[in-house]
Amino acid sequence: MQGLFLISGTADAHRTVQSSLSRMSASEQLSFPVRTNERKSAAFGVINADTQTHLPPLQDRFSVLVDGEIYDETGLKADLAAYILKLHLQKRHTDICSLNGSFAICLYDHEENTAHLYSDRLGTRTLYAVSFKNGFAVSSRVNAFPTEIASQLVMDEEGIMELFTNSKPFGNRTIWKGISKLSGGDYLQISTDRLLVQKTRPLCWSTTSLSQEQMSEAIAEAVNRAARRRLNAPGRARLFMSGGLDSRTVLAATRNAGKILPCLSVGMQENDEIRLAEKVSNQAGAGFHFHRTDIDQLVGSMSAYSKATDCLFPGPSNLFGTYRDISETTDWVFSGHGLDVLFRGILLPKRSLKLGRSVTALPSLGNIEGTTPADVLFSAKTQIPGYSRSLFVQPSRQPKWEEYIRERSHSLCHSFELNGRLENAYDAIALESLCHYTTNSDYYAMSPHMDFRNISHDSELLDLYLSMPPEWRIGKSVMIRAMQKLAPDLMELPDANTMYRAAASPWSHIGYSYYRAAMRKIRLQSDPRRNGDGLDTGGSWMSWSNFFRRTEKGKAFLAVLPELENATGLGLFHASGLEKIAEEHTSGRRDHTKFIMQALTVLQWTREKDIA
Repeated sequence: MQGLFLISGTADAHRTVQSSLSRMSASEQLSFPVRTNERKSAAFGVINADTQTHLPPLQDRFSVLVDGEIYDETGLKADLAAYILKLHLQKRHTDICSLNGSFAICLYDHEENTAHLYSDRLGTRTLYAVSFKNGFAVSSRVNAFPTEIASQLVMDEEGIMELFTNSKPFGNRTIWKGISKLSGGDYLQISTDRLLVQKTRPLCWSTTSLSQEQMSEAIAEAVNRAARRRLNAPGRARLFMSGGLDSRTVLAATRNAGKILPCLSVGMQENDEIRLAEKVSNQAGAGFHFHRTDIDQLVGSMSAYSKATDCLFPGPSNLFGTYRDISETTDWVFSGHGLDVLFRGILLPKRSLKLGRSVTALPSLGNIEGTTPADVLFSAKTQIPGYSRSLFVQPSRQPKWEEYIRERSHSLCHSFELNGRLENAYDAIALESLCHYTTNSDYYAMSPHMDFRNISHDSELLDLYLSMPPEWRIGKSVMIRAMQKLAPDLMELPDANTMYRAAASPWSHIGYSYYRAAMRKIRLQSDPRRNGDGLDTGGSWMSWSNFFRRTEKGKAFLAVLPELENATGLGLFHASGLEKIAEEHTSGRRDHTKFIMQALTVLQWTREKDIA
């Protein structure tokens, strides 16, 4: 449970900080260390202050607050506050953002009444900053801002356009006017009526001198080191385990470090992937627990999830409602969530094979001749389909909306250093998704209850990824070789996506997938996704698409979609188009799940805040 809050220019700064930290922690009973400057006009505090957070005596000029964790070669970095302050005074802003870990830093200068904010290279933790007439505030959560700020929140038109195009605003933009956020590699200064942002280290691709075999060896060694750094922490730990390669990679690294963590899977019912997760855990000698959730728990968390995530992530999260129960036996969880984004090129343009109505992506790069930055942006997994936009956007606003997104995608792609390969922009967008969508939502959902550590945020692994040509990433062969070095026994077990031997080549997996499809076609094998009510996907996630189609609770959510027309107060949404989306989705003619999830999150949040 972590987070920080700082405010300057308010009458009772100490009380404001204590109240804000309580809201951030979702507990009014807890109290947290708070410091106030000599003039009593500024105060700051942290949740779960530890050895990496410096709350100095009042005579010190600077205070260093860290949300997250920073590592050296052996574990948590010692004397961190003094080290950060030294780098800051030497104006080595890039070196601060390049520290290894998942963090956001607030360095407060008492004499200048200025806050200096830093984020890690990927922006896996963020801070929100707002400057007002007599002061400013910095917070790990928007929902922690005091009433005098929260009551003035007005949604930003361009931020909403980005949210309903790609499920997140990019860069420093948020969906609220006047509130900025840290993104990857940012250095931000804020004081009364002043806010400056500098990008210290953009994502920059390079050219490796390693062979593919050497690269796989380097990745295996880096994974082991990344795990060892994060394992040197006290408390009861568990590893989130699916049947996929990401969690299997982390399990192998913990075993190699001599500290096998008990494994945990979450789902609505046992299925092939859950059984595979247990089999992988048993093979590694780890304990395994399946935490069962249910539809009422997931649906009931909609309002709480929207509030907890500041309306930033479409919900409810499939795991959000379970974290309080899990935290009774767990202090922190380990994960490899996002390793597929780093090393398997899941968003790169691929050649495809079409047989009948089935289209299969092949492990080879597609032709991107004539590709535009907008094409790159719209390829992202989080992208809300253009057809959905054609319905929910007011017709008179659609030209402005599409033009803005084209301009935004162009500037976004040019903010990366792509080493002459536009293909790298696809994975740069994937990293934006990984950090501002997947990772941030993980932290938001878990942080009130327990801590979260993820090896895919390790700087050493990131540097290796940024040196790999796209041809190596798309075929997965380098990562498969690395996994063979980490745990050959675990790679002999099936992969969750195809249920075929994980060590096999990508082409073998494609062939087996067609074989399995043919067997299901002639009814010699059953498809678990077609059993029961259709909510089981065969994995740990529920089918929200079928939930909205087939359950009364899901249909009730669809019935309120037209309310989005007036919810934001911006006049961007079209009621009749929203009604058509609900009708098309219910009938099965179209799948509008991504838009529906985002729309319901915004509706829940605006009801809570009553901003319309």
